[in-house]
Amino acid sequence: MANHRFKITKFTNPSGQDVWRLSGTLNGKRIRKNFPTRADAADERQDLEIEHLNVQSEGQTIWTTLTHDQNRDAIAAVNRLSKAESKRSLSFAVDYFLQHYKEASESMAVNEATANYLQVKLREHERGLISRRQFESIQTEMKKLKGYFAGRVVGEIQAQELREYLDKPLGKSSKTPSLKTWNNRRGYLSTFFKFCLQEKYVGEDPILEIPQYKIKKARGTAETLTAEQAAEFMHWLEDYEGRIPQGKKKPWGTPACMVPYFAL
Repeated sequence: MANHRFKITKFTNPSGQDVWRLSGTLNGKRIRKNFPTRADAADERQDLEIEHLNVQSEGQTIWTTLTHDQNRDAIAAVNRLSKAESKRSLSFAVDYFLQHYKEASESMAVNEATANYLQVKLREHERGLISRRQFESIQTEMKKLKGYFAGRVVGEIQAQELREYLDKPLGKSSKTPSLKTWNNRRGYLSTFFKFCLQEKYVGEDPILEIPQYKIKKARGTAETLTAEQAAEFMHWLEDYEGRIPQGKKKPWGTPACMVPYFAL
């Protein structure tokens, strides 16, 4: 997913009207514009990004069959390849795009995507495919994700942002989550973004760039009794009748009732 120079966020005016705000910097000038729909803001963002890249190029007069807008797009694309220090041609980039890119929704907000995902998981729970505990854990994670990325479009969430999200302390704790917790939450996000990819809410899966840690479990050693300790313990068990339950006068067992269990 592209790392856009200009950001689009949902914004509520003092009048209470929800709009989409486009913000960023162009040639040292701060840009901040509001639009009634996200699609309008996305169109303006594309024009601004092309303008930013074109300013960095020296112009020259050539004959071309491209329209003015197509020529601007081609210049912007070449500049992006150059900025990324890629030696590949624009034709190669277009071929790769046509083979691998999947059209993603430009308007699917995180809260809508998580709601749709939870509906799918609820049906899986009702059919016995996942347990109640699994479903509740997924619900909890989606609530955190929706709160952290409130007002965002799911297709614009970057891998680095998800790393920062997973590193945030949980609840009232001030400690960084353990690697086990990281891996568990990464798993919930992985299935969520696979769903988003399938539904074309996103063009790529950002979780592929998120590491999953290998956790080495410390091995302990079991303590064993010596022959003398075992003999002493079994001798004690010969008279052991169990504890006396509350409100009772006699133990719950009979002498030596536990000998077979400990002998095994």
